[in-house]
Amino acid sequence: MCWIPVASGLRLQWPPGRACPEELCAVLAHEYAHASRRDNLRQVLLWWLTLAWTKKRRQRLMVDYSCSSEQACDEAASHAAGSPGILICLLDRLWPAADVARSGQQATFQGLDVQERIAALRHPSSEPLTLAWVFLAGLWVLSMALFTGISHRLVELLTLG
Repeated sequence: MCWIPVASGLRLQWPPGRACPEELCAVLAHEYAHASRRDNLRQVLLWWLTLAWTKKRRQRLMVDYSCSSEQACDEAASHAAGSPGILICLLDRLWPAADVARSGQQATFQGLDVQERIAALRHPSSEPLTLAWVFLAGLWVLSMALFTGISHRLVELLTLG
């Protein structure tokens, strides 16, 4: 029997007799995605950067971040596994049992309903990323336009001075 630690600190008992290598590979790929994205570091940074926010806004941001990071890692794990089917099967089988046993309520993981994660795996959407990339590109162009003039004058001042 082995224990699989997950990002929230919850450990799932994984009986080897019931786990196939593809399922174990999908779980490890999901956790590797968390590590490579540095999700724990980002979560700590978000916590510190929002200390002055109201508790409700801060909590909502943390839940939104957890939801998006879980969905991103689910997507990475489904690519590593070859299809989202293995991950969907795992979510259906493992998470509800663990969460209901832990809380006695509806199966959720850090505010994200398991059914929402499964729906995101079945129908991936990339619309919000397009808007975010356009915004970041515009911000980069604006900063280059502003700082080029300032830095040019600064270089002239230092070299002529």
